[in-house]
Amino acid sequence: MDVKDYLQAHGIAFSSFTHPPVYTCEEANTYNQDIRGVHCKNLLLKDRKSRAFFLVILPADQQASMDSLGDTLKTKLKFANEQDLQDKLGVDAGSVTPFALLNDTEHKVILVIDPQVW
Repeated sequence: MDVKDYLQAHGIAFSSFTHPPVYTCEEANTYNQDIRGVHCKNLLLKDRKSRAFFLVILPADQQASMDSLGDTLKTKLKFANEQDLQDKLGVDAGSVTPFALLNDTEHKVILVIDPQVW
């Protein structure tokens, strides 16, 4: 689903900023200096047996600790691969966003937001 269409259809005001896909927060910093708010990183993680998927949103300057996150979520975690990104969220590597949850029509991806972002 197109995010802009969804927001407009639901009467949600927004500003749009366009940039190429980025793979690191350092790359993102070259494009987001004029964007207000908390800058975040979005990671699609999965449990070791690929049964559960988690979209984790962290402050851009925070290191993701798989052990700590795994302890919190009561599972061992690893990064999802590019096929998982397509299958679960309909996006490519470098394009992970919370809006991609609109593509998770089966509601299988669990959203995890770091308290510093919330």
